[in-house]
Amino acid sequence: MKLIYKLLKLLLNQRAVKEDNETLNIILNRKSCRRFSKKKVSKEILEKILLAGASTPSTVNLQTWSFFPFDYDEWYQKFGNPIPFGAQAAIIVCADLKRLEVIDPVFKKFPYCFYTLAVMNASLSAMNMTLAIEGFGLKSIMLSQTGRTGFMDYEYIKEKLSLPSLVFPLTTIAFGFPENELLFSPPKLDKEVIIHRDGKYTLREEETIAWLKDMDFACNLAEGEKITEKFKNYLKMLPKAEEELANAFKKISD
Repeated sequence: MKLIYKLLKLLLNQRAVKEDNETLNIILNRKSCRRFSKKKVSKEILEKILLAGASTPSTVNLQTWSFFPFDYDEWYQKFGNPIPFGAQAAIIVCADLKRLEVIDPVFKKFPYCFYTLAVMNASLSAMNMTLAIEGFGLKSIMLSQTGRTGFMDYEYIKEKLSLPSLVFPLTTIAFGFPENELLFSPPKLDKEVIIHRDGKYTLREEETIAWLKDMDFACNLAEGEKITEKFKNYLKMLPKAEEELANAFKKISD
């Protein structure tokens, strides 16, 4: 009976949300795609997606981001392997402090604050591009390490893209036309766990533990691997990534 309840709950979570607002529909129905068709993404669409990223608001309009767009062939030539999950286009998003040397190098006195601002701004631009991708009827997935494409592979990406020390790779948006329109959506935390009413923080431990169990069940069913197992594998990569990032900060301070 408990298994049936879990399956029913998971199936209900896959339903499409329908709102009167088109933008809200795109946001609420976005799902990560892990299997893409071989249909090409046009250069025109790619440029418009980049425009969406460049139009993102940022702290004092500093626009602390840089984008590296690739089609399938360009990616293969650069990295020697296909774009992860068979995607036909990709954009590597970086947090960029390099241009601030031209504007005012005072930022080097406050590297943690400015790095945080750069990451925040660049992350917003990545989300803007992800929503633009959805608007074109395409699907995407944001990567931090799969296929050596994000902040978990700082030195590798830095070498491949000839990045200066003040430019930090954050994520790769891999995208294209989905192989299947039915995409799996893992369970989200109940909104009351993350929304804190009356200006007071409340930790809902039971609901959080229940969500983790639902995630384990859903991911094991859909991907054959529990989220807890996936997280353990993820943690194995962190020491090297942490060291590379720490070294990068030392270079800013020096």
